[in-house]
Amino acid sequence: LGLGMPREHLDEPYEPAHYLRRATSDALTTWLAGRGIDAAAARIDRIPVPPRGHYKSQKFEGGMTAPAPEAQALYKAVQTTRLFQYIGDNQEHRARYEAQLDRELAVACDRIAKLEPRPAETAEAPEVIELPHPDAETRPIGRVGEVYVLSQGALLVADGALIAIDRDGGFVGAWHRPMGDVFAIGDLVLVNYSHALDVAAGRFVEGELHEILRSMGLDGAPSTSGHDERTAPIISGCGRYLLDVDETPYVVRFADRTTVAEGSSLEKALEAPAKPKKGLVDPDKVAVGRVTVLEGVRFTVRSGESPVRDGRSLAFALAGGRWRFLTGDAIREGSKTIARLGVTVHAGAFRADGAVLWALASDHAIRVDLGASPKVGAIVPIDGILSAATRALAEAS
Repeated sequence: LGLGMPREHLDEPYEPAHYLRRATSDALTTWLAGRGIDAAAARIDRIPVPPRGHYKSQKFEGGMTAPAPEAQALYKAVQTTRLFQYIGDNQEHRARYEAQLDRELAVACDRIAKLEPRPAETAEAPEVIELPHPDAETRPIGRVGEVYVLSQGALLVADGALIAIDRDGGFVGAWHRPMGDVFAIGDLVLVNYSHALDVAAGRFVEGELHEILRSMGLDGAPSTSGHDERTAPIISGCGRYLLDVDETPYVVRFADRTTVAEGSSLEKALEAPAKPKKGLVDPDKVAVGRVTVLEGVRFTVRSGESPVRDGRSLAFALAGGRWRFLTGDAIREGSKTIARLGVTVHAGAFRADGAVLWALASDHAIRVDLGASPKVGAIVPIDGILSAATRALAEAS
């Protein structure tokens, strides 16, 4: 009891043995008992810690390794306990972390005991998706920054518009884009989880969020919340996984927050290939403007800005039993490069099964069919698509 006190506050002469005798657990128990407190109720005699190496890393879907689910569950509970030091007197945060820790401990115990996961707690009433207000959401179309694969083509996400094209690049339709993050699969598009666009029907739709997600084949909303937005986490083509590349990359499964890929095998899959293959796309097919070569360096002199924003070309999907990645202009499975586009790519997205890739070059959208022999299926000039979208939106308003 006295060991934590500054020496100047102790009795003189200072005798360590005197204080050590009064600083043991037994001394503390006696001291508490004298004040009507039963210390036995709070005594911990043994902390069960699984033997080191008992839960070895294992392979998950996609063929890559990650820590065993039991070890992951224990680690999450430990991480939550560390958050309590930042709570202070905030009772709301304390209650939230205590409930979170209870859930994580229950999951850890179930996994260690090899029990079936417990049913999720009753959720709040489903959120109702509201139609966007057509006037308030109207903004200039601007430039294209993202692309998603639709059942019969692709969705181009511009600054102020959502634009659908068919698989050959023909214009399908355009809609003013509400503010917020976009995710699309099949023919449904979610914007900020508060608006839903049905491309096949050609209109925004109302409905309960969980029903919209079910129509997309999802159990929950795929979200990058809680991850480092500076490195822009990526959601898989099927919407069931997230790739976070902040510091050490890893892939997490949304359904149960289990990490299913990490470590050197994932890092190698995201590296640029050491020996680049010949590209699928002839650079002359996507050239715009006058090409000038100075001292062996090729420049393209254009009259206006590119219709596609600069971005990071990173996408992934679970293709059968293997993870498939777009990194740079390379399409990779593990450490193997299965194809290269051969041109600069600013964004891309796989179909849910990884069999089709849509990529954005500076001025073109490119469809790649990834069969036994990968090949380019379409090269679509984006300027023409933006012009068609501008006309369609003007007519609609």
